[in-house]
Amino acid sequence: MAYYQSRRQLVFSLIYSQVLVFSLAVINVFYPQYYQYTFVVFFIVAILFASWSVRKSRVGGGVSPSEIKTGRLLFKASRNDVLELQSKDTQLVSELKPMLKVSLLNLAIFPVFLVWYWWYFDFIRALAIEVVEYRFLAYLIGYEVPLGLVQVINFVGRRAVKSFVQVIAEYEVYDKGIVGTGITLKFPLRADQYRIEYNTKRMYVDLIQTPSSGRTIIKLRLYTKNPEKLHEVLRRYALTT
Repeated sequence: MAYYQSRRQLVFSLIYSQVLVFSLAVINVFYPQYYQYTFVVFFIVAILFASWSVRKSRVGGGVSPSEIKTGRLLFKASRNDVLELQSKDTQLVSELKPMLKVSLLNLAIFPVFLVWYWWYFDFIRALAIEVVEYRFLAYLIGYEVPLGLVQVINFVGRRAVKSFVQVIAEYEVYDKGIVGTGITLKFPLRADQYRIEYNTKRMYVDLIQTPSSGRTIIKLRLYTKNPEKLHEVLRRYALTT
């Protein structure tokens, strides 16, 4: 499924990427013998950082799962049950389409980036720019152009996507909160920040983060064979005024 980054995660990602491209540009200028390795390093580090970001992107990630699990278990759903119900929900695909399009567009940029890197950097090396500052700026532009394109696509995608569904693959609901795939939420939640909706035909309960002005609505989708019971549990334990 698509992955949605919060504003804080996007800012951190931007800072991280700038440090990375600055470092690589320095290597290209002062250690040109390592030129052939910079592209490989760029993508290996980028992939490792993306993986780390996904692991650290738990909703409510500031809360320890072990703390919540000291509470009383009220409800749970296994991965197999969720996958079974999710596969029967024919409307889910249309809900996921906007973010999936953004993700696929980002993947499509990869071959473009490959062509850009080899063409542009060979061009810069052929110019043999003598002034160090200009040479550094030329390499910096080489990294910033594709990176900027990715940022623009992500920004446009965030503006275009009004709501984002995050399916929780498996989860446990305690009287102290929820622990699941990509989510750790401590109860009680503020009623002005969350609301609950459920659908007995599609067999899910949505825990919806109420956005501030202009932000994307995030729906935490909890598939279950007993949506009425889960809704009642969340209504009683999750929300507070």
